[in-house]
Amino acid sequence: MSFSRKKIAYSTLGTVALIIALFGISGCTQKPELEDVSDLKIVGIQDDKLRLSMLFHINNPSILKIHLGESEFDINYEDKKLASFAMEKKFEISPRNQVEIPVEADIDLNFLEEEQGNIMVSDTLIWEVDGRAYYKVYGIPMTSSLDQEVEFNYYDQMQNFLEDKFSQESQGETFTNFSLGDGSSFSNLIIHTDAKLVNDNGVSFAIHNMELGLKLSEKKSTVAEWVLSDTLKFEPYDTLMVPIDIDVNTFSLMGNADILASKQLDQEVFIKGKMTLEINGHTFDIPLAFRKQVKLSLKDLL
Repeated sequence: MSFSRKKIAYSTLGTVALIIALFGISGCTQKPELEDVSDLKIVGIQDDKLRLSMLFHINNPSILKIHLGESEFDINYEDKKLASFAMEKKFEISPRNQVEIPVEADIDLNFLEEEQGNIMVSDTLIWEVDGRAYYKVYGIPMTSSLDQEVEFNYYDQMQNFLEDKFSQESQGETFTNFSLGDGSSFSNLIIHTDAKLVNDNGVSFAIHNMELGLKLSEKKSTVAEWVLSDTLKFEPYDTLMVPIDIDVNTFSLMGNADILASKQLDQEVFIKGKMTLEINGHTFDIPLAFRKQVKLSLKDLL
């Protein structure tokens, strides 16, 4: 056999071997599956878009390790596309193993309101996550279609989002500039503070009602209360400084002899209450809880 014929024979054998290897790999490789989509929640509102986060549970049922590359997905509702997004990071999935992959998607809030306004407040919607995963096995590129249903309740998720933003007890700068308010007297102590309300979302807010109570200890009764008198409205990415004058009946401090004896308030106080917040015509009742170290001299009054 001539050299050229041997070369052709070896080349043919190599091609056949490669084909057999590919078929072997394909036979051993079961395609990755989207087992579940969990922890779907609203994490932000930017430029009238709801930013959603979720966890993809992707399973590798095969006996070979796969390298999951950039993959593309859509969220659909009744054959209407709500969002398109990509899973940009790459992941390695061991044989017969599963990974949890965090992903985020933006949904147009106005479109959501127009298309689903009649049902989105009270009903749980069934969305379809549909996509295509790109992965490699031993460097060989492959694809797999992934789909999964996911439940979404706009009202519940927005309520949870707002509570996360406004309800957490905070040592931060929500309340600043504590001082004795104008008109303070021995029988009627007025504590002034400024509430810093930040709207870091891309949508307008309105606060219709707000009630705050001041406690000197979480386990003790409220010594003072404040109620919002007018509706507050603020635009996207705006900050409001709201002056608050809290009336304290001095006799309610009698159970705190140390304050009266030292003629100063120097301790952590607890401010708790609630507010009604409106977004796009929907109202949400949000509990509030803050704590703050306060130092006030009462010598001129006591």
